[in-house]
Amino acid sequence: PIAPGVPGFDESLADAFPYDPERAQALLEESGVGEISFDLYNRNNGVWPLLGQLVQADLQAVGINANLLSLPDAEFFGQLNAGEVPAFLNDWTWDNGDPDNVMFSLYTAPRAITRLGYENARVNELNTQAQVEQDPDARLAQYAEAQQLIVDDAINVILGYPGRVIGTQASVQNLVLSPIGNIVLRDVSLA
Repeated sequence: PIAPGVPGFDESLADAFPYDPERAQALLEESGVGEISFDLYNRNNGVWPLLGQLVQADLQAVGINANLLSLPDAEFFGQLNAGEVPAFLNDWTWDNGDPDNVMFSLYTAPRAITRLGYENARVNELNTQAQVEQDPDARLAQYAEAQQLIVDDAINVILGYPGRVIGTQASVQNLVLSPIGNIVLRDVSLA
């Protein structure tokens, strides 16, 4: 759940849900659940229609029928925030470089219950403790445990984090792109 470049990122969790259609089919058959069909909501702008179609195709390949519903942002977020969406594709924009930005906001706040139907008392405890923990190592340990619980609960799948690059002309000096994608201008000079 914590992105690369942000304290607490755990690379070992990146492969928690590998793409393995054969294993997925075997697990579905083993479970005996039969036909699975649900509405998969996404936004109808930018990369979202294509991403929705790709996820829909991957699910269809293992026998899961995802009915893709692409909505304008206002309608998408309105339904998402009302807790009316069974499954969705969305992203998270890091507002800062602190793990609390995602860990509390997505997995502990009331939003976790409304949007994800998720409530894990231990995750809530760890994320709340980490908000006030002054020892950086203890704080990272709390986030490590919370992330492992979230992955174990399989509440969502992180498809990836976008790489960010920036190009400038040679006369621009000291331009920095932060790990969360912000452009840091405070030391920029034009030579």
